Amino acid sequence: LDVDGHTNLDNVSIAGFTTITQDLDVDGHTNLDNVSVAGVSTFAGDLTISSILPRITLNDTNNESDYEIKNENGSFRIRDIDNPTDRYRINSSGGYVHEFFGTAAFNSNVTITNTAPRLDFVDTDHNSDYRITNSNGTFVFYDVTNGATRLSIASNGNISVANDLDVDGHTNLDNVSIAGVTTASDNIIIPDDKKLILGT
Repeated sequence: LDVDGHTNLDNVSIAGFTTITQDLDVDGHTNLDNVSVAGVSTFAGDLTISSILPRITLNDTNNESDYEIKNENGSFRIRDIDNPTDRYRINSSGGYVHEFFGTAAFNSNVTITNTAPRLDFVDTDHNSDYRITNSNGTFVFYDVTNGATRLSIASNGNISVANDLDVDGHTNLDNVSIAGVTTASDNIIIPDDKKLILGT
């Protein structure tokens, strides 16, 4: 069937090859298998892809990489076909979990909005993994692997360190309260106009 002009068709069934060189308007329901479209396709309504693994493949014919946008087991994925690896993923685990793979470059601000906004740092070949979160107004560095808060900054500015604090440089401290034993490995220097008081 060669059509060189404008054609309106209703309820057409075609078996075999069809060559159409001009517009083809279909006013009814149309089922198409193995369709190859060269040029621009415009959709005036919704586009639904239904499958056990629905996806759109973006094939760059003169550069790499090629990509897939797909729904895999309920997770939204942008996948690099040539490398191959996921570049971005939104899991279906009940929360809004966004994962970037590789290097992400941002030329503007990044804002995370949630009841407990967080960034997860997962080391794929070493432990521990860490999480930075805003927990009820407290800025928290959390050790995910060991289930422990390592450092937190309260909304009033107080900083809490869960374990030892090692300082390798010079430190100036005002109004220091020490509970427990203090060990000095070098001289303790008291200025001439100050004094050391032992006892009450």
